[in-house]
Amino acid sequence: MQPDRSTSPRPRSLYGDLASALAVLMVVASVLGTLLVYRYFTHQAELAYQSKTSEYSAYLRDSLELPLWNLDDELIQKIGIAFAANSEISALVIRDDEQRVVYRQEKTDERQNRQKIVILHRGQAIGSVEIGLTRRVNEEHGRQLMLASVATTLLLIVVLIAATRWILSRMLKKPIESVIAATDDMVAGKYHAIDLPETYREFANILTGFKTMSDAVASREESLYQSNKQLAAEIAERKHAEEALRVSEERLHLATNAGSIGIWDWDVVNNHLLWDESMYILYGIRKDDFGGAYDAWTRTLHPEDRAYAEGEIQAALRGEREYAPEFRIVRPDGTIRNIKASSKTFYDDEGKPIRMIGTNYDLTSMRKAEEELRKYKDHLEDEVEQRTTDLVLARNAAEAANNAKSVFLANMSHELRTPLNAILGFSSLMRNDPDLSQSHRENLDIINRSGEHLLTLINDVLEMSKIEAGRVQLNNEAFNVGNMVRDVMDMMEIRSREKGLRLILDQSSQFPSYIKADEARLRQILINLVGNAVKFTQQGGVTVRLGVLAPLKDKLLIEVEDTGPGISIEEQQHLFQPFVQLGKPDAQKGTGLGLAITRQYAQLMGGTVGVNSTPGVGSTFRVELPFEKVDQVEIVIPQTVDAGEVVGLAPGQPDYRVLIVEDQLENRMLLVQLMQHLGIACKTAENGEEAVRLFEAWRPQLIWMDRRMPVMDGIEATRKIRALPDGGKVKIVAVTASVFTEQREEMLQAGMDDFVRKPYRFSEIYACLARQLGVRYLYEQGKGAEHETLGETLAPKRFMILPNELRQSLRQALESLDTERIDAVIEEVGHYDLRLQKTLSTFAGNFDYPAILRPLQQADG
Repeated sequence: MQPDRSTSPRPRSLYGDLASALAVLMVVASVLGTLLVYRYFTHQAELAYQSKTSEYSAYLRDSLELPLWNLDDELIQKIGIAFAANSEISALVIRDDEQRVVYRQEKTDERQNRQKIVILHRGQAIGSVEIGLTRRVNEEHGRQLMLASVATTLLLIVVLIAATRWILSRMLKKPIESVIAATDDMVAGKYHAIDLPETYREFANILTGFKTMSDAVASREESLYQSNKQLAAEIAERKHAEEALRVSEERLHLATNAGSIGIWDWDVVNNHLLWDESMYILYGIRKDDFGGAYDAWTRTLHPEDRAYAEGEIQAALRGEREYAPEFRIVRPDGTIRNIKASSKTFYDDEGKPIRMIGTNYDLTSMRKAEEELRKYKDHLEDEVEQRTTDLVLARNAAEAANNAKSVFLANMSHELRTPLNAILGFSSLMRNDPDLSQSHRENLDIINRSGEHLLTLINDVLEMSKIEAGRVQLNNEAFNVGNMVRDVMDMMEIRSREKGLRLILDQSSQFPSYIKADEARLRQILINLVGNAVKFTQQGGVTVRLGVLAPLKDKLLIEVEDTGPGISIEEQQHLFQPFVQLGKPDAQKGTGLGLAITRQYAQLMGGTVGVNSTPGVGSTFRVELPFEKVDQVEIVIPQTVDAGEVVGLAPGQPDYRVLIVEDQLENRMLLVQLMQHLGIACKTAENGEEAVRLFEAWRPQLIWMDRRMPVMDGIEATRKIRALPDGGKVKIVAVTASVFTEQREEMLQAGMDDFVRKPYRFSEIYACLARQLGVRYLYEQGKGAEHETLGETLAPKRFMILPNELRQSLRQALESLDTERIDAVIEEVGHYDLRLQKTLSTFAGNFDYPAILRPLQQADG
């Protein structure tokens, strides 16, 4: 029974299976192979691109080193132009050491790779190069490779499938012909077309051997292809390097010529010295005249530098250090050049020198410039030394002039105050004479007032001189600045009312009540400014503004504004100069020192004073002064108690002995009468030498010692007395006309216990005796009451007993705010009413002048 063909399974086709399997395998293999080949060639192209970038960078670094060092912009631009001509260069930027662009060439190309390198010369950065290579060539090559690979792969797949189908169609019929055909393909180099089936044992060994053979041949052919390709690349690279070397040599030659740099090469073994053209130019020698040996070079050296230069050569040959000296050469024309050498020594395997290569650089211009600079420096030092000497001489002259001025001021103070002391003292003594007629008393008042006025003028001049000599010292103490301002304003209110002027005080709420400063000088500043404003203003008024400066609020602000005639710009320039009076000559009064002293006081206190004035409108004076704010508890209010007229010593005291040492007869007589008035025994001496003898013989308890005397002055006499036995017990009081603080310090350091300044008040003499000896006095009217209970005495009727001229003198003294003049007038009041004198002294001691002026004006109607 035969099987039913319709139901039996259809046998598989060997041809179909083999064809399908081989087709799939060929497609996959072709695609993978194509990708791998493309990847490989792409990687190789990228490596070549990176290598080319590095080569270009290295070439530029070597080519630009010397031009950048020599600042040869022209050569740098030539190099840049030549290099940028390469189509692969998309960008080239060359900068010097200050980042200044020397050459720039940039093409629009987003697909580029940029690389920046720093160019060094002997380890120092001298510039930079930024180079960009385009990727378009590589990318175009890659696209072509991709298209070729894809086309080849497609063609290969079609061909392989067709060939496979054809081979399989005849595999069973002509297997041998297939192998022969494959062999032909292998011979033809078509290795990718060989695809024999391996499923049959009969062909296994043959196919295996054939496959091995074809792979070996293909591998060798591929290796040969790669070797040929690499060899071609190396040949091209070598040609490029040779061309670059030629260009570099040309540029180096240009650079050395431009920079006066010569290059030499010495064959130590054969003693052959090779110079380039720059060396011949540098040494001024023709090639035909140069022997080309070491000795020929040494003959060009300066005789003084030959031993040194040859010694450096030998040190380099011994390997101690590189040859880099500086020496001089003598050219054939006799000119001398300064040369700086630098070299590198080469040794063989045994350490023997075989070759030296180096450069010579011409330093002549640099050395000449250094020499000129040195000469200029020496000249400048001499000039500075001369100017310093001139300044020292000028300083010494200024110091000598200042010392001479100080001596002059001391002499003037003594010569002026000494006779004034006698004038004021004896006039006061004479007024105490009860038998003195009224006319004589009035004459004495005139003498006393004139003396006080003269003393005021002398004080102003000496005060200005003290300021200029730098001998004014501030006395900063806490005080009630508000009370001080009110005192001055009350005083000026009287004078302004007499002229029909308005006097307005505009005080800020931030103006302090209690400060620490020099009250006397601040008062004088305010008096001078307000007094001048009232004096020169004929109509309108004067406004005084008080405040503090923002934002720190550490400075007082005082502004005095008037509606006077104003001050021109020309006059403002001389306004604060001493002894300068503005306005018409017939209207000038005083010494012209008020504003000068005001400015000096302000500067001493760390402040400033200025003026803003318009002629015909008025003036505004502005003062800014630093201050220290204090609390009320820091203010010390003295308890002022005055006594009546001293008539003698209180009982129960020892017999006092007083020695009066004074070279001026008038002043000796004045002190003698004061001591005799108290009942104190006294003796006199005309100089210090007599004083020392009298002290040893008489042993007084107190000595009134004049400072300036002939034979021996008071300071020397004090020192000698202090050195004697019991010399430390006696009280020595200086009676001096000196105005300088340092002179007072000198007297105290010499051993004096106290001092009284001429012209003195009688009360000052009595007070000094009380301080030094503890003397107690008898008064005509006992002890006075305190300041607060004395107001009852200041009734207008009390002033009516005084002569009209004395009342006017008191009023003028109070309005002028001259403390010494006020004290002198009040002392005269004591001849008429001791109680009134005591009361006036109490109020004056507290600077309460308005309290005196009010009843005084009422008494005058």
